Amino acid sequence: MQPLRFFLGSRSRCCRDGEGVGLAFAGALRRFCHLRREPTVRPLPQNLQQDLYQRSFDVALARIADAYAKKCIWEHNEVDMIHPDPKFKPFGENLWSGHASKQPFNITAAIGGFYEEMEHYNFSTDKCTGVCAHYTQVVWASSYKVGCAVAFCPKVLKGGENMGILVCDYGPAGNYKGTRPYKAGKPCDECQAKDTCQNNLCRNRKRDQENTSYAHWYPPLYSCCGFKDFVNVYSICSCLFLEILLSWIKF
Repeated sequence: MQPLRFFLGSRSRCCRDGEGVGLAFAGALRRFCHLRREPTVRPLPQNLQQDLYQRSFDVALARIADAYAKKCIWEHNEVDMIHPDPKFKPFGENLWSGHASKQPFNITAAIGGFYEEMEHYNFSTDKCTGVCAHYTQVVWASSYKVGCAVAFCPKVLKGGENMGILVCDYGPAGNYKGTRPYKAGKPCDECQAKDTCQNNLCRNRKRDQENTSYAHWYPPLYSCCGFKDFVNVYSICSCLFLEILLSWIKF
């Protein structure tokens, strides 16, 4: 079953400090990456939950988000089966966009907007009275990895002009139809055997640590011809043509 995917009239990016966005965004990124473990920053879901995992950064998700944000397209990334870890195929995604022509893109407001949809979600009925799928993905119990990216887009395909685009990718994906984002009950009651319970979240050192086995991995089209800035159709086509030409010359 494929996850449902939704987007708002806005988009974003989260990653560890120094990974692509610069220190100007560090505080806001920490706010999002730690959203579920720091109740003083944002409250946990509406109910006590049995199975909510600690969430941590994933470099591959961040690079996928980065490559897609730079495409400046106002729709979800349909290429969601490219993560090097099979557990994150497909990955979930939240998008946000905001005007950035007169003032810097407000990443803190965008990140907070995901969670504020909580008021539109009814856990008892598992129904939304408005847009709430960004919130349910943020608190989805089994989505324990996240990577986000921000891009400035002079022109957005199917969108506006001079926009900041925020893309946040989650693994494993959430928002499956007919499934609630978490189980209500005593916190940590359904953590896995080797987990510990900290701040009402299931923690596991191996699960929470960053996977360095794909530290040098980039999305396939993003690293075309060895250059990390081939992210639009023209560049990709030019790159493929160059590869064919070089192969012919060698032959």
